Amino acid sequence: MQRPSSFPAATTASFSLPSSSGLGGLPSATAQAHYSKAYPIATRLTAGLGLRGFRLNLAVEAAGDLDKLRELAPRIKDAVGAEKFRELQSSLYD
Repeated sequence: MQRPSSFPAATTASFSLPSSSGLGGLPSATAQAHYSKAYPIATRLTAGLGLRGFRLNLAVEAAGDLDKLRELAPRIKDAVGAEKFRELQSSLYD
């Protein structure tokens, strides 16, 4: 039995960054920084909703860029309330 000499799937995998407002389809540094700051806040807020926020939490986890998180912002605000949403709002828009 011969062993394969290489594993093309493992060596030629391509990775893509989430796209958001950048040149050439790459995210801008600012958009990526906002996303990196906002994503854990959004997941924490929606995970804290329990079963009531399960689908919203899945949507947040599937959001791959800043634009998608911003699209979910009104739903998150409605679910958690304005006071808890302020932290996420500042990370999304400031």
